Amino acid sequence: MRILKHNQGNKFYYCMAQFPIYTLILFNFFFVTKLRSENTSFGKVTLPLGKVMVMQTAKDTWQKARVNQQVFKDERIKTLAKSRCEVKIGKTQIIRIGENAVIHLADPTDGNNSISIESGHAWLNAKPGKGKKVKVRTPTAVAAIRGTIYRLDCTDNHSTYNVYDGSVEVRPFKDDGITLEDTSFSINKGESFTFVKDFEKYKLYMGLTLLCATIFLVIKYFEYTSKFHHGYYPSSSNFMAIYFTLTGLHGLHIIGGMIVMTYFWLPAGNKLWHTDPEHFTNRIEIAGLYWHFVDLVWIFLFPILYLL
Repeated sequence: MRILKHNQGNKFYYCMAQFPIYTLILFNFFFVTKLRSENTSFGKVTLPLGKVMVMQTAKDTWQKARVNQQVFKDERIKTLAKSRCEVKIGKTQIIRIGENAVIHLADPTDGNNSISIESGHAWLNAKPGKGKKVKVRTPTAVAAIRGTIYRLDCTDNHSTYNVYDGSVEVRPFKDDGITLEDTSFSINKGESFTFVKDFEKYKLYMGLTLLCATIFLVIKYFEYTSKFHHGYYPSSSNFMAIYFTLTGLHGLHIIGGMIVMTYFWLPAGNKLWHTDPEHFTNRIEIAGLYWHFVDLVWIFLFPILYLL
C-alpha cells in the first residue's frame, strides 16, 4: 500500500509540474488565435499554382501559400515567374493574380475592401454587394469599382485597364504620387485605358520609335539607290513594279506615322498632356494602333518580296 501511495504521489507531483507548461501552450494558442481573429479576414487563396508567397502582417519574411489559406488585411501576396494564384473575397469577388506580381491587401478605412497592386497583372471580378465598392490602387491611379470585370496591368510607371463588363471610375495621381487629381476618368465595357506616371519615359520611348523608323527609311534609301544603280526600275519587270509599289506605299505610311508621332513628341503636341491627359492618351493609343498596322503589313511584305 505504501508503494502504491508513493507512485500515486509521484504522478500527482508530475502532473503539477507539467501544468504550467500546458497552461502556457493553451494561453499561447488562444492568444495567437485572438490576435488573428482581431485582424479582419480579407479572403483566402483558393488556387496557388507555382511559387506563390504570402507575407503576414507581423512578419517580414515571405512564406509559401497553402490551398485555402486565409489572408488578412495589410498582408501581401507575391507570385514568382511562371506562377499565379486566385484569391476569393467573400462569395462574389475574385482576384486572379498573374506571374511576377505583388498585391497588397490594404487596410480599408471606410468599410470597403482596398487592394493595392504594386506590380504585375491581375484580373478582377468585383461584385461587393449593394452599397459596397472595392478600391484598387496602382502606382499611378486609384479605381473605385462596383459589379465590374476587368484586367489590370501595371508597373511603377503605368497602369493599363481593360474593362470586360461594367465600368471603372479611375482617378490618377498627381506628379507627387500621393495626391489624387481632381478629375476622374470613366472606362466603359470594351475599352482600354493607360495611365502614365513618368511622362519623360513616354518621350524616351517615342523618341526611340522615331529613331528606329528613321533607320528603316535610311536602309530603304540605300536599297533603292542600289537597285537604280544596277538598272532596276519599276518598268523593268512585273516583279520590280510590284516591289517598288508595295515598298513605296509602305514607306509613305511610315513617313505619315512619323509626322504624327513627331508632333506628339515635340512640346507643341505634348502640351495637351498637361491640360487634357485623357484626350492626349486617346490620341497616342490611336497613333499606336496605326503604327501596329504598319508593322503588320511589313510582316507580310518582307517574306513575299525578299524570301520567296
